[in-house]
Amino acid sequence: MLRARVTTIANDRFIADPIVNNHGPVIVFIGGIHGNEPAGVIALTQLFKELKDLKNPINASFYGLIGNKSALKLGKRFIETDLNRLWTKDQIQKISNQNNLAHESAEQSELWEELKKITNKHKGPFYFMDLHTTSAPTVPFLTVNDSLLNRRFTKNYPLPIVLGIEEYLQGPLLSYINERGYVAFGFEAGQHNDPQSIQNCYGFAVLTLDILGLLKTDEFTATEHHQRLGRQTAHLKRFYEITHRHAISDRAAFHLKAGFQNFQKLSTNQHLGYEGTQELRATKHSQLFMPLYQGQGEDGYFLIRVIPRFFLVLSKFLRKMRLDRLFPLLPGVHWTSASKKQLRIDLSVARWLSTELYHLFGYRKKEQIDDQMVVTNRETASKTSAYRNEKWY
Repeated sequence: MLRARVTTIANDRFIADPIVNNHGPVIVFIGGIHGNEPAGVIALTQLFKELKDLKNPINASFYGLIGNKSALKLGKRFIETDLNRLWTKDQIQKISNQNNLAHESAEQSELWEELKKITNKHKGPFYFMDLHTTSAPTVPFLTVNDSLLNRRFTKNYPLPIVLGIEEYLQGPLLSYINERGYVAFGFEAGQHNDPQSIQNCYGFAVLTLDILGLLKTDEFTATEHHQRLGRQTAHLKRFYEITHRHAISDRAAFHLKAGFQNFQKLSTNQHLGYEGTQELRATKHSQLFMPLYQGQGEDGYFLIRVIPRFFLVLSKFLRKMRLDRLFPLLPGVHWTSASKKQLRIDLSVARWLSTELYHLFGYRKKEQIDDQMVVTNRETASKTSAYRNEKWY
């Protein structure tokens, strides 16, 4: 078992010296973007050491980056603001035009510069993965922006896949990267202080290298990691989608009842906790997702539901046929630009256009002001052609 503490924190942004090749895929792991989640940093430190001890290193470029160095040293989720909620075009522009940045803005600026250097240095294909843990007990799982490219890659893991988190969170790092068309998703390894979370991060990273066809040595038993991760999640379905987020309006007044676990099934109207004098209850029969049991954070909990296989197959067909091109023929629906990546929907006219419908076609809500809603298509941006020759495709 890997040691359950951060043994070293590099002075620079790298967890360890990267493995750099002029050919092959480019894998970028990010750990510690929340400072109270050190499991990924610990696991990657060990994996880099083992890879560099091999006589024949992997035929790829492999990077491990620290997200929030300052918060990680203190064991806090963040210093001033959540680093994983800052990745918007406006914020990137803001930090690009300022000097003497502090706290998370400085962390973001440094991390963004390193990410740009990596994408400028290599041809790709690129894979970006963010390693997390949760405050409530949980089995490992993946959080995935819903594109067919992401689905196709992540289905190689024996893990539940939760789609659509980008619609409920403003500014996650991997959503920002995913909008540029790369394979990018998050891995949640377990509870913050559970030693098994470190082992899960390590196993996930090894399994990633195996999926990409990069392990040619008996030093790494990828099959064992596949089986161990699969045993933890065998009781769960493969695909889920988020249906509700409880955003905390008063952090001091928010109190979730003790004992809830991630993926726990809820009955309609089940009592979850309080926010001040308001009772929090499940609005429908669903499953609880990432309930908050820590002192920082604005996401009280989410609700999720299973996605039937029929709808996964249907959405794949509709997206490949590009039938969304017919939407602007309908009243109240218009492209926002000539690039045809976003639709503006006037809900006072097109009230029939339900959330489930535009999800099927690969759209996720970008913003909504009164009756005007903008939805973005993930498929348009996907750099699918860059991945067609990969082993897993």
